[in-house]
Amino acid sequence: MRVKLFASHAQFALFLAFLVSIFFIRLGFLYLEYKEFIAKPFYYTNAELIEHYVKNQKTVLRLHSDDLDMNFVSLTNKPIEEGITYLRVKLYPNAKISFGEYLGLSLISLDIKEQFIEKNFKLQLEDSIAFQHDDALIASFHKGIFLATSMIKPLRESVATLGISHIITLSGFHLSIIWGVSYFLLLYPYRFFQKKNFPHRLALLDVGFVVLFVLGLFVWFVDYPAPLVRSYGMVSIGWMMVLMGFELISFEFLFAITFISLMFFPKFIVHLGFWFSVLGVFYIFLIAKWFEKLPKIYIFLLVESLVFFFMMPIVNLFFGNVSLAFLFSPILSAIFIVYYPLTIFMHLIGWGDFLDFGLKSLIYHSFKPTTINLSWILGVAYILLSLASMFSKKIFYALIGVALAYGALVFVVMV
Repeated sequence: MRVKLFASHAQFALFLAFLVSIFFIRLGFLYLEYKEFIAKPFYYTNAELIEHYVKNQKTVLRLHSDDLDMNFVSLTNKPIEEGITYLRVKLYPNAKISFGEYLGLSLISLDIKEQFIEKNFKLQLEDSIAFQHDDALIASFHKGIFLATSMIKPLRESVATLGISHIITLSGFHLSIIWGVSYFLLLYPYRFFQKKNFPHRLALLDVGFVVLFVLGLFVWFVDYPAPLVRSYGMVSIGWMMVLMGFELISFEFLFAITFISLMFFPKFIVHLGFWFSVLGVFYIFLIAKWFEKLPKIYIFLLVESLVFFFMMPIVNLFFGNVSLAFLFSPILSAIFIVYYPLTIFMHLIGWGDFLDFGLKSLIYHSFKPTTINLSWILGVAYILLSLASMFSKKIFYALIGVALAYGALVFVVMV
């Protein structure tokens, strides 16, 4: 019997109150930075060119500035030269930029002063990945799942229609695959030396620490994407909890990790990817809680299918495009568990295009999207129902019924 993470609800509430207090203090300092930012007439900064494309005869720029720790969008009439990775820009902030936009993605006017190429190791890896593919969308797909780079616009539209945005956005899904494969590959060599040299050692401690260190380097290398940071925090603390005999699958654990992530990275509060990641784990924990007596293979199958339906109403709060391809999303997610480590290996040996034919067939298949938007009143009611299902199995079954009914309604509308 594993020990609960918190001895009482009061202890958990006190710990959560502490985390929330630190979060709001951090947010307050960010607000002061925001007021200072919009007060100045201009800034000069070097910005990494994340993406650019032409729209209405103007070039749309997506940029990131390390100096300002900001992501922003702008428009320009100047053409962007081939292969450019950085721009020297003069920014013109103004009071129309809201605090939420400052934390997330701001629209800022700018002048381009210089365009230049600066290749760091990550950009060199991006070039290496792109070199192994003859299609821009396929290259963008693999750069996204390996290095958390921004998808080019046509690919974003394609994966949204397919309902596989969660596959291309680095998150706990990818981290768990990397953890499982890495742990498996290191465990057998470790066992060989353990038997002869250190039989008293614990594999979970030694191998787990090495894998966590490697995963930490990976999260750092891809510039701390919000869903990945939350996932890494859960994996790290979860590993320590297992070693110390604490209960791992608990909502207190999930909520604690969520607010710890926000405490260290307060800008995550406006990142949809972060909250989708949290909700995905929340629904996995719900399934694990109420179906804990089922065999593990049945729980896995329920997670693969039910989480998809649980998330659909919430996704439709923000993104309305759906298609019949959504039916295959759980199957594609299961296939991706094998595809992800396999394609990493194939890229390492220079055969990254080995499975491109099948991927092209999927991405370029024309599924007609239908726009369905869920109202905020119904969305909030659904979220409250989800939270209430933590405390009652009957409410949980009602949640399943609502999610399946909504999914059926969506597909009836599409047909």
